[in-house]
Amino acid sequence: MNVSIIVPSYNQGPYIRECIESLIRQPIKIEIFVFDSDSSDGTAEILKDYVGEIDFFIEKDLGQPHAINKGLKKARGDILGYLNSDDKLVPDSIGKVLDFWTEYPDTDLLYGKSYYIDEHSRVIGDYRTRNWDQAAFKGECFLCQPSCFWSRRIFNRIGFFDERLDCSLDYDYWLRIAKSGGVIKYLDEYLSCSRDYPETKTRSRRGEIFREIFELSLRRLGYIDRSWIEQWFDYLNHEKKSSIARAFLSDSSAKIRLGKWGEYFSHAISKDTCLVEPMFDRVL
Repeated sequence: MNVSIIVPSYNQGPYIRECIESLIRQPIKIEIFVFDSDSSDGTAEILKDYVGEIDFFIEKDLGQPHAINKGLKKARGDILGYLNSDDKLVPDSIGKVLDFWTEYPDTDLLYGKSYYIDEHSRVIGDYRTRNWDQAAFKGECFLCQPSCFWSRRIFNRIGFFDERLDCSLDYDYWLRIAKSGGVIKYLDEYLSCSRDYPETKTRSRRGEIFREIFELSLRRLGYIDRSWIEQWFDYLNHEKKSSIARAFLSDSSAKIRLGKWGEYFSHAISKDTCLVEPMFDRVL
């Protein structure tokens, strides 16, 4: 089995060398594609140091999912993945992935554990992964993207990443795999390091993340799980420090009641996109 990894990149010069090194130093050779959206921070000069070891393309793209899709069109691997240019794989993660697939060849999506690291590559915690639970996944993304790999078979079934998304493209893709009946497995091993610092999408664009998750939940599931609604309330209360949220969420039971009501209401409006999308633009 061959493995192809796509690296979407934009202005991640301080981290991209470490990312690439984590790929080329795997004991098993993998196919590597880097798509840099014409960065202005010296990334191009770093990539030129890897001529002959990776395939890289420096050209403007339409965002992260567009860059990944360009790579998927070129990839020849039986197993596919993408790695953001500020993340990295741990040593021999690819070997562990291949060993697992050899033992369980029906696997369509494999995910493992991941460390959180800071700007200086120091381990600062663990990503909260857990055993696969499809019902729970509808209200919580417990898969860490750099530790996720999927089969060519499932790619042929569900296709490319949704280029309308910018923050939640990975959650949407895993959800589509699950909805299509894909076989999803958990490997209780560390496979990657996910960079955590204030400028990441996860930290700096939380409101947009919830908006995308709400919209794609309506589109893929036909409702918004109450867990996502409760997490949004926590964001409004503790991060946005919304006075309205504080007034309505003075105790945890209020949050639970509103979460249940929000899920019920989402069933009713799920097919009315003329109502849903403008509403999210205003509220989120």
